[in-house]
Amino acid sequence: LVLIDGEGRIAETNHAAEALIGTSASRLIGTRLTDRIGPLDARVEARLSGGEEGLVARDLVIRTGEGEVRINLTASPLGGYPGWRVVTMSQIGHE
Repeated sequence: LVLIDGEGRIAETNHAAEALIGTSASRLIGTRLTDRIGPLDARVEARLSGGEEGLVARDLVIRTGEGEVRINLTASPLGGYPGWRVVTMSQIGHE
């Protein structure tokens, strides 16, 4: 899980996200999620970078500290916090 603010910056992350991305929370917090896992498909990046709508992206290739990983990604609005979203990423394959 990754919590992103209204500008797409990482506000909080759990250990599983740190392990998947290959970077510690102290280095992730305050940076843009799309900068850490991109470049992404332009449509996915645009929806993650702004707005408050939800997003479901399947079989997405992201860049991590270990190379490329295939994931499913969902972004859900965080009630009471305009623009903030909870992003979940789950790995779907191993190379």
